[in-house]
Amino acid sequence: MFMIDDEFILKVILLGNSRVGKTSLRKRYMGKNFGSQYRQTLGVDLSFFSYKYRDVQNKIVIWDLAGEEVFKSHRYMYFKGALGAFLVLDLTQSLDLKKQVDSWVDDLELNVGNLEEFSLAIIFNKLDLVDSRQIMKPQEDEVLSYVRSMLPAYSYAVFETSALNGDGVKDAFEWIITRAIESALKTEL
Repeated sequence: MFMIDDEFILKVILLGNSRVGKTSLRKRYMGKNFGSQYRQTLGVDLSFFSYKYRDVQNKIVIWDLAGEEVFKSHRYMYFKGALGAFLVLDLTQSLDLKKQVDSWVDDLELNVGNLEEFSLAIIFNKLDLVDSRQIMKPQEDEVLSYVRSMLPAYSYAVFETSALNGDGVKDAFEWIITRAIESALKTEL
């Protein structure tokens, strides 16, 4: 986070394994077309936009991190300066859910620490794939409890989303962006 001409420039990161829909969620929120064909993110993909909060225009930078294991050794440099993150999980993939979450929680703990001003939105994506759903509410609650036990100082929220039809996307993005701005305001005081 930094300021230029009384305008915050805030960094938020998108985390999650490959093919969970991180890029599709980002594009949906920004009003871009949903791509039905998978395109792998190589390293990191950045998006910039303005967001007005309390009559002040803010610049938001979303860092969409590649989820493939091959990029893990380079991720640490992308966490620096972030005030919030999305941890995106796929509702249709319950295998090794704890293992998926562990990897990202470890990255957060190592690269961000357990900072009070950091916010984490846990997103369960692909809500539109009703017949393929494998993760139910009790498992979502378990994930939240587990992450909260590992990183207790963070602010949390859980969202179910569909990048395909937009359900829950605006709420999730606006929650994390608002939290990041509020954290920046506290830090500036």
